[in-house]
Amino acid sequence: MSFIMVLKELPGFAITGPIFLLLVVVFLATATTSGMISLSIITSNGPENAPKNRVIIWSILATMIAFSNIITGTLDGVKAVGVIIGIPFMLFVFLSISGMFRQMRLDYSRNLLTQANKNQKTVDQLAEGKKE
Repeated sequence: MSFIMVLKELPGFAITGPIFLLLVVVFLATATTSGMISLSIITSNGPENAPKNRVIIWSILATMIAFSNIITGTLDGVKAVGVIIGIPFMLFVFLSISGMFRQMRLDYSRNLLTQANKNQKTVDQLAEGKKE
């Protein structure tokens, strides 16, 4: 909290200190609420108005993680959860990469890539004003 220390050195800290803390709390509350609503929308298949119970569940989970970090004083719990969740995610990334390579191989065998290059050259020539 180095900004608090700067405020302490300036005159009027009795007024600016509480205002600063209030602004920080309002900012954190707003940002957290927005994040929880976004998570709720993503996890409920995208309805514009996320279900309130899902917003509450995400808020409770985020609060539990924050309190566990405060109590332990480290980020070891978050790191462990990240590793545990990241391992299955790696499988999906590898599946996506293999699917991309299979599709590229199929496109190459059908000469779709060379046709796309020819089409792009034609578009570039037309954009420059050259006609064939």
